[in-house]
Amino acid sequence: MKTTFSSLLKLLQEVLFRYDELSNHQKKDCLKELCNSALPQNHLLEKYNYTLIFICAHPANLELLVLAKGELHRISIHLKKMNSRDKSKWINSGLPFTEVVSNFSIDLVSWMIQNEIPVSLNGFDERGEEFKNILKFTLPEVEKEITAVEDENAALLSSLKVKEKNILRFLLAEFDRLKDLPAIKDYFFDALKLTFVVQLKNIDWSKSFNKYSVQEIYYHDQVMKKFDHQLLLNSPIEKATELNISNRNELIRICKMKLILLQRETEPLSYMDEKSLRYYKLERGISIALFTMIPERQLPIESYVGYTLFRNGYPTAYGGAWILGRRALFGINIFDWFRGGESGYILCQLMRTYRQVFSIDYFEVEPYQYGLGNPEGIESGAFWFYYKYGFRPLDKNLEKLAAKEQQKISTNKEYKTSHATLERFTESNIALQLVDTVPLAMWQIREKITSMIHSKFQDNRAEAEQHCIIIFKQKSFFKRELDKNQLKVMTDVALMTEAFEWNSENIFRLLEQMVLEKPKDVYTYQKHVLKLAPYIH
Repeated sequence: MKTTFSSLLKLLQEVLFRYDELSNHQKKDCLKELCNSALPQNHLLEKYNYTLIFICAHPANLELLVLAKGELHRISIHLKKMNSRDKSKWINSGLPFTEVVSNFSIDLVSWMIQNEIPVSLNGFDERGEEFKNILKFTLPEVEKEITAVEDENAALLSSLKVKEKNILRFLLAEFDRLKDLPAIKDYFFDALKLTFVVQLKNIDWSKSFNKYSVQEIYYHDQVMKKFDHQLLLNSPIEKATELNISNRNELIRICKMKLILLQRETEPLSYMDEKSLRYYKLERGISIALFTMIPERQLPIESYVGYTLFRNGYPTAYGGAWILGRRALFGINIFDWFRGGESGYILCQLMRTYRQVFSIDYFEVEPYQYGLGNPEGIESGAFWFYYKYGFRPLDKNLEKLAAKEQQKISTNKEYKTSHATLERFTESNIALQLVDTVPLAMWQIREKITSMIHSKFQDNRAEAEQHCIIIFKQKSFFKRELDKNQLKVMTDVALMTEAFEWNSENIFRLLEQMVLEKPKDVYTYQKHVLKLAPYIH
């Protein structure tokens, strides 16, 4: 009886995470048979594509890598030949020569246009009032009367001589006039509820080939399940790799395309400050790109630093951390097709990198990561994934409950924590504490500032800001000219100075450097914050 494509794929997936000699032979035999099989026209094609990407990112040897790459190219040729109607079933799959239909931030859409990635509006509301409301703010004064005369958006565009094919570029140009008011720009753009069509006409833009060019492939001989995570977290990493312009542009493109293909966004990626990009090479084919946001988008005191983790050049995980001194609120998203491999090892390599680059001693994770509003997190028991690597509930009662559950699990292999208990764990954040002291959190600083404004300024925030800036300048002898982003940082620093009642000359020197450096260099800024940390309590 002839072996079906479905059964061959199932056999391949059964040995996917095994690297012994027999399993590697089975992978090779399955792939060779699949190479000679007709490609399926259903969900199995996408499933097969993901399996091939996994093999390319975790190859056991060169022969398997070549076979998997060859199949990825065969799938891309197959899709390229397909007519538009048949391709429609693969919308948002990220497969080569298909389409992504989703909503995106204005910054990401602008980036696509600048990089000649085919993106277009997926329809336009001809009646919505939001469009007219935006133009009331952005049009030249002499043209604003048109918004009152025309009732329909189509008529309004016609009066402005904007052709249908140019609507998107017109919108982007109008929104660019609000670039100094990013929050308002985002509010208006979101109000339009636009969706876009991205055509993946270049195979390098697809999930299959959106990868960074690495000089050396790491061939796997095992799945790293058992390792000393404490030792790994404390192991130094090499300095960031020097990137030429070509390498830097390639990394940026891959990181941003990864978001587009997933129809998701993170602020550090959407609003990336390209100067902040750093690339670190680690063990077992892992590398990590770190980056933060352009000055206009940065948080004044905290640092939101994003990342993309690569495996042999393939994007494997993404997320970020909100950093304040030695504390980080951390988030991780591992692509579905890479789960079940070395997820724990990936988590620890990410935390190691943040620990070594930013001197983090305390990692905190929010409940969504392990189940709050996330049924998959409950179903998979994600709480225990973090527990294994030292994370514990901040709520003391839940910490005791987790310890009791862990005892039951360790003494009875058949025991499984109930969904109700796993849902209870989502009532509290969890944290990995690597030293005895717990650094102050941003919410605690915020509360202290709010209390100060209430008690000293009777809740008048404009008066509080004005007063605190004057006092800060007097105490620090601040004489330098500041740009708008540095002024934004100084406002929050001045409020914090009054809330903590700082008067030391040494502290003010540090604060001055923080104000100057935050918009320019998050890495240098972090060094100043670490020196300030002993005074924040």
